[in-house]
Amino acid sequence: MALLVLGGAARAQSDDERGWRPFLFTQEGRTVAAKRVGLEAGAGYNGLPALRSGLPANQRRVESWVAGGVGLHDRVELLGTVAVADGPERPLGLGDLRLDLRVRVLGPFAKFPVAIAVGVGYQLDPVLASAITGTVALSSEVGRFQLAANVRLAHYFAPGRDAVDITVTAAATVRVVRWLRLGVEYVGDELEAAADEEEADLGEAGGRHYVGPSATLLLQGGRMRIGVTAGPLIVGEAVSALGRASISYLF
Repeated sequence: MALLVLGGAARAQSDDERGWRPFLFTQEGRTVAAKRVGLEAGAGYNGLPALRSGLPANQRRVESWVAGGVGLHDRVELLGTVAVADGPERPLGLGDLRLDLRVRVLGPFAKFPVAIAVGVGYQLDPVLASAITGTVALSSEVGRFQLAANVRLAHYFAPGRDAVDITVTAAATVRVVRWLRLGVEYVGDELEAAADEEEADLGEAGGRHYVGPSATLLLQGGRMRIGVTAGPLIVGEAVSALGRASISYLF
């Protein structure tokens, strides 16, 4: 309801002003403009409070990635990400490979500054198990504030995997000055584990949760974005640390 009340004061930012992929974990409901290209590179540390994890994706310690996106239409974008990672029980290797096609299905409008995009994709995990994915992304800009939330579902075809993996992310930032935004991000991963006794035995009952502050520098009018976040990673009753930094450029 607050979005509706404040909508009249909202000013939609251009792609350049927002930067490409303005959040570290969370996608916007907006899509990049047609024929624009964005590139991102990043690295992160992932605490490992649940070393008994049965999922290689959750055994990461250090990871890095390269991502790219292109606007096929003002409402359609194609995204790709390749990540490498290592863990205490496996050498440096594939972390993730993702391809996503996203379509903006709503807004934003001057009096209703909300954008919604839906996507479908393909994902390959560290043990080369493949999955089909579906995403819904919602975002809004109200004055100096940016808000976003995502739901991502993945169905792996490998035997013994959950019927669906559920990931939820959310982010909020405020523009302190033209070139700096401060905020907070949340990630809830493996949320389907909440009712899974096997996951509880591995120490991952309730999934994996991260929440931490974020800072975003917007340079060259916003076309270059540098973002960092760090905070606690919570898995069951264990707590460790997670950190991530990335740089992106919109051509």
